[in-house]
Formats: sequence, C-alpha cells, structure tokens
Amino acid sequence: MKAIILAAGRGTRLGPYTATTPKCLLPLGDRSLLERQLATLRGAGIEDITVVTGHGAAAIRFEGIHLRHNPDFATTNMVHSLFCAADRLVGDVVIAYGDILYEPRVLEALAAAPVSEVAVVGDTDWRVYYRARFGDPFAEAESVA
Repeated sequence: MKAIILAAGRGTRLGPYTATTPKCLLPLGDRSLLERQLATLRGAGIEDITVVTGHGAAAIRFEGIHLRHNPDFATTNMVHSLFCAADRLVGDVVIAYGDILYEPRVLEALAAAPVSEVAVVGDTDWRVYYRARFGDPFAEAESVA
C-alpha cells in the first residue's frame, strides 16, 4: 500500500501563519502536521508516500518521500492536485489531505475494509464542524466543480 498526501493549498484562512509556510508544515506541539501524518502512515507500515506540493513547495523536504508539484495550485483544487500524482495511482493507495490528522485506527479500519475498487473513510459528523465554522455546512465543503 502507498499514500498520496495532498498539500498544495495556500491555507488562506490561517492568514499570517501560512503566508510563507505551507499549512501542512504548521506546528502542532513539537511536530508539524505533515510530520505527524508521515509518522501515522509509517506506523501503519506505509512507507511509499508521495506529497503533492504547491504553495511553499521548497520547504517540504522529508527523507524517503516522493514529491509531485501542482504548479497551478492557486487556481485549481484538490482533484487537480491528485492528478499531478497520477503516476502514483497504481495499486492500493491511501489519499489524504496534508492538514488533516487521524488516528492509526482510521488506517486500520481502511485496511480491514472489504476488497473493492474504492474505500472511503470519513467523519459522519462533518456537518456539525462545518456548521460551527461557516453556518452553512455546504458553503466550504470540497467539490470537484
């Protein structure tokens, strides 16, 4: 199994924190969001990891990862970023956002899912969080449009 981490966005809602730093490199305690995600993936035995960069790409340098770049990150979305790593979409692939943390049990549940073409792990309570942030939970939800 391998992983693709989408980490190209500017993170504009975080204002000055992401002006020069990619959102995935923001610290949470003693490590960045990306370092924490890499540790979780590697702890689950996933060593073949690709990070799709965009904003602040030069700062994203970690041992043992593959890099792909979305040169159009400012005008495109996550789907476009994913296709910047199309060559890595072979076999079993975990696709994750660079600014979302998850517990190892999420990867365990994904690995235990019945064999199929696609398995998706999501938070069924996402509307509650989005309502608290935006009022209308669909105002900022990702889309492919």
